Amino acid sequence: MHRPGLLVNPLASLLTGFTFVVATAVADDALEFHPTFRLRLRQQWSENVLAKSEDGLRLRLEVGMTAHGPRETARIVIGTGRPNSPADAEARLGENVEDLPITLRVASIAWRPSANPAVPNLIIGKMEPPFVRPSDLIWDEDVRPEGVAAQWRYTTRRIDGLGTIGAFPLHSEVLSHPTWIYSVQTALRHRWPDRSWFMGGAGLWYIKSQHGKTGTNSAGDCEASEPIFTEIDRPLEGFLAGCWELYFPVQVFGHGVYNSGAEHSNTAWSAGLVIGRAQAVHGLELSAQWRRVESQAVVSTFTGDAYGAGPDRSEWRLTLRYRLWRGVLASLIASHAHLLREHESPEWRIGLELEVEWGR
Repeated sequence: MHRPGLLVNPLASLLTGFTFVVATAVADDALEFHPTFRLRLRQQWSENVLAKSEDGLRLRLEVGMTAHGPRETARIVIGTGRPNSPADAEARLGENVEDLPITLRVASIAWRPSANPAVPNLIIGKMEPPFVRPSDLIWDEDVRPEGVAAQWRYTTRRIDGLGTIGAFPLHSEVLSHPTWIYSVQTALRHRWPDRSWFMGGAGLWYIKSQHGKTGTNSAGDCEASEPIFTEIDRPLEGFLAGCWELYFPVQVFGHGVYNSGAEHSNTAWSAGLVIGRAQAVHGLELSAQWRRVESQAVVSTFTGDAYGAGPDRSEWRLTLRYRLWRGVLASLIASHAHLLREHESPEWRIGLELEVEWGR
């Protein structure tokens, strides 16, 4: 499932941006606008005897506008990011100015046709992942898939039922034929009055891509590429997560993936523990996460490796977060990772982050 050339379709990005402008122009007076801003600075130190050091200061920036109507929400965001690396939205300070990766991050419209839970909410455009993400095992936090999704939500006094289906077309520098990702996910959550909760869910992704080549005719002109073979992957995920409100909140999660379309190296696992909550001012949160991702388990370009994750790796990560002010979060992250086939060459990474958010 390694597809290093997967790209978001730039034409679709332009269309979704145009859709946002049109929807805003025709919206009624009830439309409310809210600007958003997010800036993260990350200083990283690493140690790996087999690879080049990637130490340095990184910057992640997003500036956007969200428009809320009675039944619709439109959102557009620009910021740092690389279209050919969807899980990497950071700029390396010190690089040439021409290499600063500014791109369209989000251009989407969410529409709620009815208050009836049997009628789904619709999302179209380049969006934040519309799925339940118990961990970043499948979708890194920086990924912004592009396509269409439908969401169902059924809520009672104690139970939340969640369902999502989606279709996301992509194209590639190396694959001349389009790649499609179809997805379906469902989850059930039980809530208690003290804010404790428990959730279980599952999801299935169907990924079909045709590998092809481009040839030339007798006149030397490029001909349309012909498919060589079709590759189909079917990652199936399952997850459990819960939160218990003791003197402080304690959260646990387990997340697994099995790709039935691959013959070997087709599983991924992640588990974690989170103590505390860094949402209120002076809130403190400590988390530990373990993950093991085989090479054919997930789409490699959607799995981030800022702290040593990614496919064909095993990693332990410790994170300490502290809320300095309402929109200011400081984090210290330590990661120990190694390739599954090279246990004798571990890599250490330490990151110090400062994140400022406003309007989210």
